[in-house]
Amino acid sequence: MVDLAQLYDNCVYSSIAHAVFILREPFFAAGQSWDGMNYSFNDFCGTMGTISFDPDGEIMAGAVRDDKSERVRKYPSFKAIQLFENAPDNVKQLARKETLEYLYDERDGITQPMATVAFWSIDGNIVIDEDIDLFRKNGGAYLFTIAVSYDELCSYWREEYHLSDDEASIVEYIYKCFANHEPIKLEQVPIIDQGCAGYEDCITALEEIGIAIEQ
Repeated sequence: MVDLAQLYDNCVYSSIAHAVFILREPFFAAGQSWDGMNYSFNDFCGTMGTISFDPDGEIMAGAVRDDKSERVRKYPSFKAIQLFENAPDNVKQLARKETLEYLYDERDGITQPMATVAFWSIDGNIVIDEDIDLFRKNGGAYLFTIAVSYDELCSYWREEYHLSDDEASIVEYIYKCFANHEPIKLEQVPIIDQGCAGYEDCITALEEIGIAIEQ
């Protein structure tokens, strides 16, 4: 399992790969997104979640809802914040004010945040406060997809999104520019073309991370 700083970088890289992917597959634009320091994902099969990073990069709170999990049946009497029962107070506050705000759903006529697993960070380390197998079973599998080494993450998204050599190179170029705070030149990303079906979605996805392409 990677540390908090690497998890943030991996979420950014994943979103850049997603932005390049939706150039040709805009239907899946909602699969990954950012809102401020909140990274959200949706597999379109009933699993969605949000990872919230505090602006100073010191803490993180994450929660996922798997609609196929039996834990959904606990709602509406169960409250999602209870998943953070053993987390530090500052993490609970982040979860309450940010993370869980992206996971509202309705059950038995009551609309409220609904999640089936949660995770957080303490001293830069990712904490899963339950049996790992249960965590995976109830919606946490995606965390183990992105909480990996850089090389493993690159390979995963290249295979998952069927990225060509050119697409994979563009993803790496944009990510390195982001990491080094360097401008991204239009001539260096020729595949991001207005003629692509998902051009606007791609540009929006990049802008959500704070990435602008100079004309």
